[in-house]
Amino acid sequence: MKQKNIKVAYKSRSTGGSYTQVPKIQLEGRWLEELGFSIGSTIVVEYEDSSLRIRPMTAEEQEGQQRAELEKELASKSAAIRRLQKDLHEDSKRLPHVAESNPGYSSPSKKSSR
Repeated sequence: MKQKNIKVAYKSRSTGGSYTQVPKIQLEGRWLEELGFSIGSTIVVEYEDSSLRIRPMTAEEQEGQQRAELEKELASKSAAIRRLQKDLHEDSKRLPHVAESNPGYSSPSKKSSR
């Protein structure tokens, strides 16, 4: 197994008006592409007790992630539709009810004089 030695850097973050430093690891180079980490691909970072494992996301994992995102979007839009339907129903209760004229109930037409 080959090895790379990389220094852990820091990144400053603004939190509540003050800056905090957090650890940052940056990997770059053609060697990543040779290992299957192409530009734009999604990676999985698995971690436990001072250990990291980084691997490309499988096609099945990507499909599952995409499916979960679409289901979340569908649930959100369905909830928005239900809210709009409820609002529409509430608004229709407040509208005045007006009877429409019925041709059968109209007054007799005036006869024209000759």
